[in-house]
Amino acid sequence: MKGINLFIFTIISSIILILFRIIWQVIGFVSLLLLSPFLVVLAIVHIMLVVWAVVVLIRKRNWRPILVHVITIVVLFIPFNNMMVHVKFNMNKSDFKKVVEMVESKELEPNVPNQPTLIKLPDSYDHLSSGGGEIRIKDNGNQLSILFYRNRGILDNYTGYLYAEDSSDFGEFGLERNDVNQLEDYWYYVTSN
Repeated sequence: MKGINLFIFTIISSIILILFRIIWQVIGFVSLLLLSPFLVVLAIVHIMLVVWAVVVLIRKRNWRPILVHVITIVVLFIPFNNMMVHVKFNMNKSDFKKVVEMVESKELEPNVPNQPTLIKLPDSYDHLSSGGGEIRIKDNGNQLSILFYRNRGILDNYTGYLYAEDSSDFGEFGLERNDVNQLEDYWYYVTSN
């Protein structure tokens, strides 16, 4: 009976740990600060369960609980965030390109009061940019840049997809070169902290 309890606790602990990692990746750093006391308790419980699983493995040759922990550790190192960045971009690529065409043809122009660089997207495209379905543009005549927000943080912290015709000018968006990862020609995934 105790082996079953250990196995159940191990599975529950592992699921909570994996869910916490996914939530951390999706919601971001601010939530991590708010949830850090929970993370400490979760880590202590998980370490105690790992020690308990090792004892059960040595004494009873029951490998199931330790196997769950090994699988959990492997899953924790899967780069969910990087995978989701590429999945979302590829799933919405045609919509992203349609919005770029709409901005280039002046079908979409800045329409947010007191924000000359923001465009509120039409309802059919607002899923492309989080935090209200707004995009930020920079158009200096012959070079267009459009930022689609993936996550919008406090003040100037954000991640997003950037369409930029000029790959040398990311300063307007508060970005350094190491904050930019190219997805394909003219498209970048950017992080501003």
